[in-house]
Amino acid sequence: MPSILDSGNRLSLPHPHLLDDPLRPSFPPAPRPSRASDHPMPIDAHSHPPHIAVGGYNLMVAGQRTGKTSFLRLLLDTSNISCAATKDQLASVAKFVQGCSGHTSHIRHASVNVDLEPDSSSSPPQTISMTLVDTPSLDSADESASDITLHEILRHVDSRYAEGLDDERRAQTGDSHIHLCIYFLDPDTIVPPSMSAPPPPLVNRPRASSFTRSEPEPVILEPPVPSHHPVLSRPTLPPQEVNIIRRLSSRVNVLPVIACADTLTNDRLAA
Repeated sequence: MPSILDSGNRLSLPHPHLLDDPLRPSFPPAPRPSRASDHPMPIDAHSHPPHIAVGGYNLMVAGQRTGKTSFLRLLLDTSNISCAATKDQLASVAKFVQGCSGHTSHIRHASVNVDLEPDSSSSPPQTISMTLVDTPSLDSADESASDITLHEILRHVDSRYAEGLDDERRAQTGDSHIHLCIYFLDPDTIVPPSMSAPPPPLVNRPRASSFTRSEPEPVILEPPVPSHHPVLSRPTLPPQEVNIIRRLSSRVNVLPVIACADTLTNDRLAA
């Protein structure tokens, strides 16, 4: 478009007829680039933030027959199953729960996605893949059977490590290996239960009389204090249990707990 300079060297617009020239081609104005702020997304006050996956957690139980399976069943019943759980996970949980009614004769496990409680109302929910591993009981009285069962447990732990090494992603996140093994201790093997004392012995004491002959009179003595009294006995862990915990600790983190602690009396707790 030509421009006109006046005598004062000022820029002036061309004549209006030049702007309306029909022979002059007209071009549409270039579109203004759109920005994200020009089209705000609608906000739903009732919408929830997306779930954040934080990996997996694998928990194993071991020890004597002291309620290990019942503990896992309670943990499943009180967990918040995620809506992202697959049909295969729900089927494995149902099969696992059905097997909780009987004695655990082999290693079995179940995996399911669960939602964790957020730290605050503004924090998004977090979902983890929780795997529970149940193991047969370790009877310290039967050393040979206990050794076979312990060997199977250690082999299962090693197989999960090998599985994580084969998968690069799992090797970095540690989702395949056992994170914790809760070892259940029988309280009777640590602090023996108090037993009723045996009846006191009867000692005959002669009683003389001028009219009757001597008759034995029973005398009750103080009963002996049993050596297994919980107040006088020091809580100890059997050597077999110590050996099992040491072998497990070489492969996995072990947390020893006293099972059925709610059934202990005050005397046994004070010991």
